[in-house]
Amino acid sequence: MLDMQGILKEYRPLQMFSVDVCEKSGDEYIEYLNEYNFTWQPEPKDGGIAQLFTGEEPLTFHSKRSDPLAVKALKAKLGNNPLRLPVISFCWGQEQSIMLSNKIADDIYFSPILGVTRTPATIIDATKQTRSGYTVFSFHKVFSYARVESRLADVPVAQRLMIRIQLTAHKSMYLVHQSLLTRWQAEGVTELAYDFDNQSLNLKQLIKKGSYTSSAGYQTFDSLADYQKCKLT
Repeated sequence: MLDMQGILKEYRPLQMFSVDVCEKSGDEYIEYLNEYNFTWQPEPKDGGIAQLFTGEEPLTFHSKRSDPLAVKALKAKLGNNPLRLPVISFCWGQEQSIMLSNKIADDIYFSPILGVTRTPATIIDATKQTRSGYTVFSFHKVFSYARVESRLADVPVAQRLMIRIQLTAHKSMYLVHQSLLTRWQAEGVTELAYDFDNQSLNLKQLIKKGSYTSSAGYQTFDSLADYQKCKLT
C-alpha cells in the first residue's frame, strides 16, 4: 500500500470482478449468469448458514442463485460442456472465506499466526453438476495495520501472502502480496484486478473513510460462448 512504510507497502487489495452474461435471443435478453452464480454457500445447518469453516471435514457448496428456469436455460445452452468456473471467488456473507481452485490454492501456505483454515470443497455449479478440486480459505483473524507490522514482520513472505485487514468495527479487506498477484497474473487468473488507482492504495484513507468494496466491477459477456472462452465485450 502506498501510504505504508513497513511490510504492508508490499501488498495490494484483493479485488474481484463480478460476471454478467446476458445474451440476446430475438427481441429478448436472457441472463445466463450473474454474480450470484459464483457466490458460494454451504447447506444451512442449525437454522443458519456458516461463513467461517474449520477444515475439520470436507464441505459441499452451491451458488447463491437458485432459479430453476435459469438452470434449465443454462444447461440447454451448454449441452455436454462443463461451465467454466472462476479459480477464485468469495463465499457468501461478510467475505470471511474465499473459494479457490486447488490449482492455485495448493501453492499457498499460511503461518499459524494468521488464523487461516483450509477446507476441502466440492461445488454444485449453476447447472447442478458436481465439481471437485476446490479449497476454502477461512480467515478467522482480522488484523489492524499496526498489528500486522508488529506481529508479521518476521514471518516469511511465503507464509503471509494474504492478510485480512480491519477497516472499521464491521468492515475488513483482503490484501495480497505483490508477488502472489504477479504469479496469478502470469498464470492467467482473470477474475482479479491488477491495476489500482491511488485511492485504493491508501490504507489510512480507506480506514478514515470507513467504506470499501472488494468489487473490481463487472466483466460483461455478450454470449455464453464468449464467457466460456473468456472473451470480454
